[in-house]
Amino acid sequence: MGAPGQAAKLGVSNSQTIFDKTFTSRNLNSSPEVILGMDGDVYDYEVIVFCAGSSGNTTLQLRPNSDSSATNYRQRYIRGNNTTDSAFVDDTSDTPVGHEFIRNNAQPSLMRCRIEGASGEERRFFARHGGNSRTYAASGTWKNTVNNLTSLQITTTSSVTITKIRIIITRTLKNHSQEGWELLKTLTWTAESSEKSFIGLKGDTEEQYRLDWQGSQELNIELNDDATANYLQHSGRNQSGSFVGNTNTDNAVLTDGLSSRVLINPASGEKRVVVVESSNPSADQQSYRTVWWGNTVNEITTIDCTPTASTTGTAKLYRKVRHGSTADTQRFEIIQEVSISGDFSAGHTFSGLSGDDVKLYKIEFLAADGTGTNRTLLVQFNGDTGTNYSYQYVRSDSASETSAAVSGQTALLLLSDSNSSVDSATMYLHPLSGTQRNALFEEGNSEDRISFTIGWWSNTVNEVDAVKVFAGNTNTTTGILRLSKLIK
Repeated sequence: MGAPGQAAKLGVSNSQTIFDKTFTSRNLNSSPEVILGMDGDVYDYEVIVFCAGSSGNTTLQLRPNSDSSATNYRQRYIRGNNTTDSAFVDDTSDTPVGHEFIRNNAQPSLMRCRIEGASGEERRFFARHGGNSRTYAASGTWKNTVNNLTSLQITTTSSVTITKIRIIITRTLKNHSQEGWELLKTLTWTAESSEKSFIGLKGDTEEQYRLDWQGSQELNIELNDDATANYLQHSGRNQSGSFVGNTNTDNAVLTDGLSSRVLINPASGEKRVVVVESSNPSADQQSYRTVWWGNTVNEITTIDCTPTASTTGTAKLYRKVRHGSTADTQRFEIIQEVSISGDFSAGHTFSGLSGDDVKLYKIEFLAADGTGTNRTLLVQFNGDTGTNYSYQYVRSDSASETSAAVSGQTALLLLSDSNSSVDSATMYLHPLSGTQRNALFEEGNSEDRISFTIGWWSNTVNEVDAVKVFAGNTNTTTGILRLSKLIK
C-alpha cells in the first residue's frame, strides 16, 4: 500500500503515438483528414500540428466524430496579434480551438492541444498555438454529451491549399498512472462542498505534483491546511471576452475553473510555485494562474481541496516520476539536465543533437528563489548569433495586458524576470529543417507576469544540432535547466 491517504501504485499507461503523417499541397476543406479508431471514454488525446505555408489564411477545425454543426462547440481564447491583445468567447462555434491557425506566410504555425473528458460531459480542449503575428492560449468544448468520441476530423473553414502540414496524435489511458506520472489517489464529491485532503505526502522527496480537477464548481486548494493570506497569485484571464490581468494575495490557490490542471513544485527552502490552467464555460471564463506560496520552511504533507459550493466532481493527484520524466503525459525523454548557479552569461550548449530525427524538443527552466534580479534567458540554435530570430507574445503583467511582434533579434526569449522570484518557463521546438523552425513558449515569473509566445528561427536549411541557453546579463541565475525530446 502507499503512504496514509494514498492509493497503491496502479499500472502505468505509456503514451502511444496513433497517428503521425505529413501532407503536402493538401486542401483540408475539400478533403478533410479523419482519424478513426479513437475511444474518448477510455483515452485522453494530445494533438500536435505543424503547418508551413498556405494559399490563404483560415481556421483549423478539430471536430470529434466529424460533427460539422456550426453551433456545437464552445471556443475561448486569449490572443496576441501584433500590438493588439484581445480575448474572445463563442458558445456557438464550429470548432473548439484553432482560430486563424493556417497562415499564408513563410513563418510556420505550431499547435499543441490536449483532449479530455468522456461521454456524459462536454469534451474539453486545451491548446497553445500560433502562426505569423498570432499567438493563442485557447480552450473549448464539444457540446455533445451523449456520444463517445470515436474519430477526429481535421479540416479548415476556408478552401485553401496548405503547402505542408504534419499531424501527430498520441493517446493515454484515463484513470491510470501515466507516462511520467504516478496516480496516488482520487477524491470524489457527490452533491457536497466539504473539504477533503490528500494526506501522508512527502513533498521534499518529490519533484512535482499534478492535481486534475473536474466538477460542477470551482476548487480552492490549501497546502498544509494553510488558510492564511499566504498565496501571492498572478492571473491572466479571459473574462467574458475581455483579457484581464490581476495580482493579489489570497487564502488558498484559486483555480477559477470547473476543469483545472494544477502543477505544484513542492520542495521546501523557497517559495513553492504553483501553475494553474482552468476553464469555466458556464461563467465564460478561461484562466491561467501562477501562485507563489509564502511558506518556505515546512515540507508539504497535505493538499486540502474545498469546492466553492456543493458539487459533484473528482480531484486526482499524481506525483512526477523523477527519473527520465518531464511534466508531460506524452513520452519525453530527458537528454540532459544542468544545474545553474551564478553568472550564466556564457550559457550552456546542448550539443550533438539531430533535430531532423526528432518530433519535438522541450526546454524547461525552474529558477530558485532569491537568486538575483532582472534575469533574462535567451535561446540560440547552431551557434547562430545573427539577427535571424523573431517572436510574437501576449502577456499579462501586474494589472496590464500587452502584445507585441518582435523581429530582427539575435536570440529567442525564454524568460524575462524583473525580480528574484521562483520562475518557470518552457519551450516546445519543432526542429525539422526545410522550413523556418518555430517554438511555443510559456512563462510565469516576477510574481506578477504570465506570458505566451511563439518564436521563429529563419534558417530553413541546417539541421538543428545544438541549442544554446544563456543569460542576457551577468546577474545571478540559479535553477535547473533541462532538455528533452518527444519519443514514440
